[in-house]
Amino acid sequence: MRLSKKAKLLFLHIPRNAGKSVIQAMRKKYPDTRKIAWEHARMKDIKYRKYWNYRVIAVARNPWERLVSMWCFLRQSKKTFEDRRHKTRKTKNFPDFSDWLLNYGKTSHGLKVSDIPQVNWLLGYGEFYQYEKLHEIEKVVGKLPITHETKRLQPYQKYYTDKAKDWVAKKFRKDIVVFNYEF
Repeated sequence: MRLSKKAKLLFLHIPRNAGKSVIQAMRKKYPDTRKIAWEHARMKDIKYRKYWNYRVIAVARNPWERLVSMWCFLRQSKKTFEDRRHKTRKTKNFPDFSDWLLNYGKTSHGLKVSDIPQVNWLLGYGEFYQYEKLHEIEKVVGKLPITHETKRLQPYQKYYTDKAKDWVAKKFRKDIVVFNYEF
């Protein structure tokens, strides 16, 4: 979570939604930008009433694509992962995508961020920009650099089993409806 008092702008960083790029752009455009809470904090994780006069923004992304991006990023960068009971597991072979999605997921500060619909980050307070239209957020924060790009060998749809696809459809139903996402 980042804040610029001068711009009265608060950015909520949802994992794997161009957050690092938005933060870098904010720092360049608004040099007073600073971290005010843990990286992936939601509005309900802070005393948000004091920010009611701020513009609150976040980026949302197609949940099926976002979760593949999260798995690819973790696979590329981590030697450990957490299971659903928050126990750290060392691995030589990272779990395949469906196994990871259904049995492990991604934890940040004890919060299972891979299981939370993106609309829950703002609690109905603030604006979402869609990852698929990042040029729109550039009007607010400035030109986005490319950071933390993941390498995929195939389109995100190819990573899914029917069971994993259905799990995402149920878990992220709010996002799919609000942002009109399709598999």
